[in-house]
This record gives sequence, C-alpha cells and structure tokens, in this order.
Amino acid sequence: MGYTNSITSKGQITIPKAYRDKLGLGEVKKGYISLNDRNEIVITRPRTPAESLARIREILAHPTNDQPLTEREKLIGGYLAKKYNVKI
Repeated sequence: MGYTNSITSKGQITIPKAYRDKLGLGEVKKGYISLNDRNEIVITRPRTPAESLARIREILAHPTNDQPLTEREKLIGGYLAKKYNVKI
C-alpha cells in the first residue's frame, strides 16, 4: 500500500492515518526521522529512554574490563543508572 502526498512550501507532509496507527504515532505526536543507505526517509516512533540505553549498550558491547573504571566514569554511570532507573 502506498500514498502520493503533497509537500507544502514549508516542507511538511501528512503521514496517512493507517501508517500513523501502524507505527503507534497517534498519541505520541513525535516521530524519529532518518535517512537509510538507499536515500529513503524512514520514520519510526521515538525510543523510550530504556530503549535508547539498550541500543547504546548494543553499540558499545560489553566492556573488556582491561582497565578499571575511573572515579569519573563510576559517577557518570551511577548518575545515568539512577536517572533511567537501570541496575548496573
């Protein structure tokens, strides 16, 4: 299923209701917009803080523990864990 939409002079476009419903964008009022490798615009629902933290962990993988954490790193980790209610 596809739609042909107009783009306003301000660069705005209306996302059809069927797509908004499928993405869960109805109540959120925000969407995450990115450009993929094929130069296509991709719209997804925004990530929750927990999802964002999980994605960061995925990207960084697990530490190798080659070096102990500095005091500053411990403070930052503790602050972020408390802020996002995550156990380390």
